[in-house]
Amino acid sequence: MHSSHVAPPSPDPYYLRGLLHCRFCGQELRPAFASSGQRLYGCPNEECERPWVSAERVEQQAWTRFAALNEEAAREVPPAARQSALVAVINRITVGWRPEELAYDWRD
Repeated sequence: MHSSHVAPPSPDPYYLRGLLHCRFCGQELRPAFASSGQRLYGCPNEECERPWVSAERVEQQAWTRFAALNEEAAREVPPAARQSALVAVINRITVGWRPEELAYDWRD
């Protein structure tokens, strides 16, 4: 009898996928890799001047905000489950010109 082993799906390396939106044109920011290998989020609207943002930077900022508001719960969430935790409590995050300019729309 032949058994095949299928690896479990790996977590999305862009855990804010679907949550980040451009403050200027409203488009959902899309994940991308720079030629240097850096993970980024960028606006798909070619006419928008919104600069690319470092995925690591904006993800860390969003997680820090979540953890500040949900300290006990955040301690128990492993890194691979951060996307699920954030999707459960955030409708969207709007990104301004600088990555530090994040506006959160929390679920009720």
